[in-house]
Amino acid sequence: MKKILLLFMSLVIALSSVQFVSAEEDTSLSDIQAAGKIRIGITGGFPPSNYHVDGDGELTGYEVEATKAIIEDLPGDIEIEWVEMKFSALIGALESGRIDAIFHSMGITEDRKEAYNFTAPYFRSTYAVLVHKDSSLNLLADLDGTRAAQSITTSTGQVAESLGATIVPIETVKEAVDLVVHKRADFYIADKTGTLYFLEQQPDLPVRLMDEEMKIPHEIGAVLPKGADALTEALNQSIKDNTKDGTLSKIYLEYLNRDISVPEFK
Repeated sequence: MKKILLLFMSLVIALSSVQFVSAEEDTSLSDIQAAGKIRIGITGGFPPSNYHVDGDGELTGYEVEATKAIIEDLPGDIEIEWVEMKFSALIGALESGRIDAIFHSMGITEDRKEAYNFTAPYFRSTYAVLVHKDSSLNLLADLDGTRAAQSITTSTGQVAESLGATIVPIETVKEAVDLVVHKRADFYIADKTGTLYFLEQQPDLPVRLMDEEMKIPHEIGAVLPKGADALTEALNQSIKDNTKDGTLSKIYLEYLNRDISVPEFK
């Protein structure tokens, strides 16, 4: 009986030790502090969110500048290493450990939150539907049975499929717009803020926004590996601080002429 009791007590102590070690395993913040850098996944091809000046110059955009401000206020001396890739490769790169976080207009959804850590939102917007100027599509109900130029891994792609559309895969905004312009796709769902900016910059393109608005608000947060709680909490604090002091508002106004920061954090 004593042997059984001793064996049981040893097992309890061992399990307690495992639980203690597990609780101490989150080094997500201290790892990037020690490295002095955080690897951010991005495409570099989604204006005005992120793009290269003159096509191959400096990386900029409202999401790039917002990310810089957020990372600058993390505890420690941390620089950003931008890791550029196709949008469809971002999640795989996060899962494999090639990058530490994604700051790329990824909507916060319940399904995604089950698999990944999301920060607090650093901006909020709605969707818009871009169609050819000659298109007869005016209502969301009209999209059933049509072709949508979307990335298959995005929430906008899921929305398009839910409306009955067939996906024509794309990797960049330019690809999507080109497909609509040349009528190889019937529409493109994108962030309304970015789409309005895009139309302002290229007023001669034969495209327009569909008459019926898509009133689906979406919040954008950074994506991190599941369990990276220390880094997530530090980013949350920086996001809220940069929203409250107006830093993010200034960036959005500069690039978009509209403020898409989260009102609740002000």
